[in-house]
Amino acid sequence: MRHLHPLAWLLLGGSLAVTVAVAGNPIVTVTVLACAVVISGARRSPRSSAFGAAVKIGLLLGAIVLVIGLFTGPASGNTTVLFTVPRFSMGAGADFGGIYTTYRLAATGTTAIEVLAYSCLVGLMWQACPAGQWCDLAETFLGRAALLLAPLLSLGEAIARVHDTGHPRWGLAPAIVDQDLQIASSWRRYSPHPRPSALSALVAGLTLVVVTALVLAASMLGGISTSLAGGHTIPGPALAGAIACCWALLRPTIGGAALIPRPTGQDVVAAVISLLPVAAVLCAGLGGPDAGQLRTPDGQWPGLPQITVIAVCLATAVVMVLGASVAQRGPDDADTKEAAHA
Repeated sequence: MRHLHPLAWLLLGGSLAVTVAVAGNPIVTVTVLACAVVISGARRSPRSSAFGAAVKIGLLLGAIVLVIGLFTGPASGNTTVLFTVPRFSMGAGADFGGIYTTYRLAATGTTAIEVLAYSCLVGLMWQACPAGQWCDLAETFLGRAALLLAPLLSLGEAIARVHDTGHPRWGLAPAIVDQDLQIASSWRRYSPHPRPSALSALVAGLTLVVVTALVLAASMLGGISTSLAGGHTIPGPALAGAIACCWALLRPTIGGAALIPRPTGQDVVAAVISLLPVAAVLCAGLGGPDAGQLRTPDGQWPGLPQITVIAVCLATAVVMVLGASVAQRGPDDADTKEAAHA
């Protein structure tokens, strides 16, 4: 499968993650999980073991969610009682234990599958592109802030390299950390983006401090009230996300930051199609035909949101077909050569 532009992969992963979060439907979650596994199987790359590691992490986190849900999961009196867990209260509304019903089991199981799906999507992003291209994309949109993200963006490739060397398990964590720092340091030395001047770096640092202070102040005051959207309040995290999105859009437009490498026509098509799942689930929330199938009521089986599921499958199929069609051009598109960029 051909290496699409990292921006196309990022839009695909982000679209599927938002779809899972907004839909709240186990059928959508399982569909996204299955599509991530299928794409990973078709995306043969030197970082395939990174996806396997993400799956193991997701299974571990999902098991933890199931155990915690045994004591703190939501209960419903309209479903069958399975067993009773001793109940005690820690104060301030923190109650643990109680009656364990089939609804609590279904709710905690759905949350565990969502955690697994998110972890698989992160692993798919690690596997999809070399670490150097992820860091280049982050620097294009975030500037010098990409230095803070470089170790995280390089983690998947570090896991794959350590796994391929057959390192013993007893020293696996230190070896992954050491390899991760080496990859991030190598990217810093050979990054194609020009380095900013001392003055611009100082201004950017002061701006970051001011923005962070504003976000913290908004969070402490309970958000910023607005007359838009029916007088809703914008919380601090939402304000931080809006500022980050505005900054990311200004850098390639006004700031003159260029995407490295430049996207092709196939990359643009894949990026647009990748947004179909999130568009479908957001439109359903506004009263679309899938609105009644999302957010399963207590004690009822989940409905099938057909448009959302079709959009997820269509985005997966288009990404795989475009990748396969471009791969037939020749060995220059092979992922083994692109891995050297890291």
